[in-house]
Amino acid sequence: MAELTRIMVPEVADACLLYLLTASGDLWPRAVAHAMPEKEAWLWDAARRFPPPPESPWGIWQVMRTGRSELKSDVSPETLARGLVGPEHLSLMEKVGVRSYLGVPLRVGRQTRGVFVLLTSAPERRLTVTDQVFVEEVAGRAALALDNARLWSEAQDAVELIGVAAHDLGNPLNTLQLLLRRLQRMELAEEQKARDGLAAALKQTQRLGQLLHNLLDLSRLSSGKLMLDVAPVDLSDLAHEVVERFAEQAAEAGCKLEFGAELGLVGRWDRLRLDRVVTNLLSNALKFGRGRPVEVRVEHAGVARARLCVRDRGVGIAPEAQRRIFERFEREPSGGQHAGFGLGLYIVRQLVEAHGGTIRVESAPSEGATFIVELPLMLLGSELREPPDIPLHS
Repeated sequence: MAELTRIMVPEVADACLLYLLTASGDLWPRAVAHAMPEKEAWLWDAARRFPPPPESPWGIWQVMRTGRSELKSDVSPETLARGLVGPEHLSLMEKVGVRSYLGVPLRVGRQTRGVFVLLTSAPERRLTVTDQVFVEEVAGRAALALDNARLWSEAQDAVELIGVAAHDLGNPLNTLQLLLRRLQRMELAEEQKARDGLAAALKQTQRLGQLLHNLLDLSRLSSGKLMLDVAPVDLSDLAHEVVERFAEQAAEAGCKLEFGAELGLVGRWDRLRLDRVVTNLLSNALKFGRGRPVEVRVEHAGVARARLCVRDRGVGIAPEAQRRIFERFEREPSGGQHAGFGLGLYIVRQLVEAHGGTIRVESAPSEGATFIVELPLMLLGSELREPPDIPLHS
């Protein structure tokens, strides 16, 4: 893609920029080329420091929203100023020089993956409809290549997932087999050792079950076949059950488990999937907050929403990683030996959003992390209506 951007310069335009849509919904410059090296540096500086304003009446986001090319053969100083984010941005672009502009979407089917931006600086050089037609053809092929690369990457992720999952499944299975064999050989007089061994075996089966549930949900999310079986659920009761289930694990991790809840927070939710949300968040909190208190809190969030907060006081999450951690296969580098394969928080986000809710994280390095889930409460009288299962599409 970078090479394609350079091919456009100077044959088609004086400058070319490639913006791609990130997983978090931002537009980010991935390649910049200009016929003059000095101006290329200014253009890179402007693109990185000043993201395109979504509210601009023209420009990159307008191309993204409409999925159609935008050609301005003559860009006046007033028009240029309206498309930028402030005096410093305007100063940089005036040094680059913008006399003519063309934005072309990178489209695959109905989806727009990014935008090609072409600029001319010389007053006598103008971009035309002929240039637009040519660049649209090139952009169509480039978008297809990008989509093929994305599909290939996802296939590679799936293959890697199989290997890692097999490894992760193997560890608790091997431990479980060893524990059960040891129990087989124990004398009845060693009753306490037998109980301890059975408790350890149970812990391994819980680990194994959580991983299997995550993999199963991931498979269903990817295929669009996950169904929500909704019914009235009390969020405080559910969270309390999960906290009690983790009491022994919290003690082993040296974490004081604190729980507080307001009563009567009932919504139409899938109890099993909501249990999985709380389980994943609390399991992470105990891993990353080992040796320190972990807090679970359930409360009102306005009139019609409930809020679940799971807070640890562990290593925290760097600001630049806080948005990525909810994506599939994203692992937080600061997790060190605790870092998994990036499934838990992705699945949590998908399940929360399937219930009409939201999830976010508040954190700073060395200050722990608080995961905040908000869910819609059940409207009065809604318990009289039993809707069918809700299909969830990824």
